[in-house]
Formats: sequence, structure tokens, C-alpha cells
Amino acid sequence: MWLLFAAAAWQTRRIRLGPSVSPVTLREPTLIAQALATLYELSGGRAEGVLSSGNFGLLAQYRIDWARTRPLSRVKEALHVVRTLLDEGSITHDGEFFSYDGLFTFARPVQSRVPLKLGAMRGPKSFEAAGELSDGCHHALSYTREAYDYAVRHIRAGAERAGRDWRSLDIGAWGVFATGPDSAAAKDAARSMVGIYASSMPEEQLRRNGVDPGELKPVIDAIAAGDLARGIELTTPEIAERLSIAGEQLLVGL
Repeated sequence: MWLLFAAAAWQTRRIRLGPSVSPVTLREPTLIAQALATLYELSGGRAEGVLSSGNFGLLAQYRIDWARTRPLSRVKEALHVVRTLLDEGSITHDGEFFSYDGLFTFARPVQSRVPLKLGAMRGPKSFEAAGELSDGCHHALSYTREAYDYAVRHIRAGAERAGRDWRSLDIGAWGVFATGPDSAAAKDAARSMVGIYASSMPEEQLRRNGVDPGELKPVIDAIAAGDLARGIELTTPEIAERLSIAGEQLLVGL
């Protein structure tokens, strides 16, 4: 995504750019900081970062047991590392996950402070950490009012604990989305992605979106075993309907 956004920086003028998310389990945070600073320069100050532990389903394919990585503690420390390197240009740090002695970079933001946010899905602690420590929260893969009320409630709690106005934070979201002139084709395209992303959704989040985790277990097991085609085949249209937004495109005149 860093390469794609670097290319997009030359073709756009107003769109803000930044991978959502940058996983600190697979990518060292000082490398994220340098890539972000470079993109910030290329885009004329239109870059921002969203840090997270990453997709738990994808980590399993790397034979990484996410539960053993202490994901939230790792992300919080990575946020400190990226923030320090961007703001000061160097870092000396002796942490639980990351350590540096005078590491420096010439890749520096050219204008104002680069926004750094946290990606969160499970909660509540990840949502609260985003509200307390970062410039906002990007929530992934939710499709019900209950799920978003839950996220915002805990983002607000974290912000208020730190004496911050939660309404000043950038609270964003993304989900599986497909549209086109053929409604059935769009829904089938979305279905092909639902199982892949559902493998990263914690059970609590599935329930907040009206899905019994047991319904998705065969899908998740197939994808974890590397059988993507089988995982897609097992994703029913009913599950896809609950975990995506898809259908015929609408043209609205304003």
C-alpha cells in the first residue's frame, strides 16, 4: 500500500492517504515511521498512519499465535516509537518489544504533526487505548448500530480518562463493500471477501454483528488451512449479507 499511495500522491490533490492498518507485528514500527514521513512529503502533508497488531487470520498463516504476541501492549509501545521518531527524528528506547540506541532518520514530516491513529476491532481496551493515546480510531468490519455504539462508547471512555474531547478524534470505519450494475455479481464479489476478513473478527465482534461464531468456524478453518476456494464456497449468502454492503450501484444527482 505504501507504493500505491506514493504513486497516488502525484495524481491527487486533496485525498488523504495512509494504509489502514499498518500491522506492527509484521512491520517494524521505525520502518512504518519512515515510510509515513516519506509519504507525507510526497503528498504535501496529506498522509496519516493507522497502527494495529494486524489481521489475526493472516498472522496464523505466518504461524504466529496472536495471543502470545500481547497485541495491545505491542501496539501501544509501537505508537510511542512512531510518534517519537516522527516528532524528534531520533529515538533511544528500551521497551518490552522494541529497543533502540540513538536510531535516527532523515525522513521527516515537512509540515505539521502527522496524525497517528489506532485500528481496533475487539474492544473494549483497544477502543479505549485509541481514545486515550492516539488521534483517533479506525474500526473495521462492523455492520450494526450495536457494534458502532459499543466502539464509540469505549473510545469516549478512553478519551475522557485522558482529559480529552472525544469529539475531536477522527473516528472512522471500513467494511467489505461491492457495487456495480449487476446486483448479483456485486453481492457475489462481496461474498468472496467476507470469509477472508471474518477470519480476523473476534467472536465478541461477530456477536455484536448478529453472527454466531459457530456459523463461520468451517469457513475460518478452511482459510486457515490455506484452502481459500473452500472458504469462499462455505460462506453462505446469508452470512455475506450480514457482513458486507453490496448491491446495484446507485447514481444520485446533487
